Amino acid sequence: MRERDEPIPSHETLYRWISVGDVNGLEVLPHAIDLARTSVNRDKYWSDPLNSPPMCAELNGLATTREELFPLDLLFNEILYEFFTMDWPENDNDAHAEIRSGRRASADRPHGDRPDGFKPGSKAAKEQLRVALAVTMTVMKRPVPPA
Repeated sequence: MRERDEPIPSHETLYRWISVGDVNGLEVLPHAIDLARTSVNRDKYWSDPLNSPPMCAELNGLATTREELFPLDLLFNEILYEFFTMDWPENDNDAHAEIRSGRRASADRPHGDRPDGFKPGSKAAKEQLRVALAVTMTVMKRPVPPA
């Protein structure tokens, strides 16, 4: 396993495996976002994403995003949130990274919620965060029903 390579450049493409139920046409649906840690693969360490074997039979489509597309100034319940990426290589996947959400940096919290991230308690705020990240994603390889 390689060492962490931080920070991830904001223009680097990130890939997320998706299933048929995660999309509506080329739109990624909010439930496809794992708010605690949305797993992605980094372009820098993934040589041929379109021709890579799927993660599993159901997760056989790919969506992309980049940190530069993440929304800014997400205000829910008077708390400012942000999305950020964390390089997180795994034993079997050097390209693995995570998109996390957290409270933005402030005077009393100078590092925000980095590196751990934070999920709000409000169900409505969680859904809004999922929607905010999902709209930054584009389907580049349509998923198909497993055989």
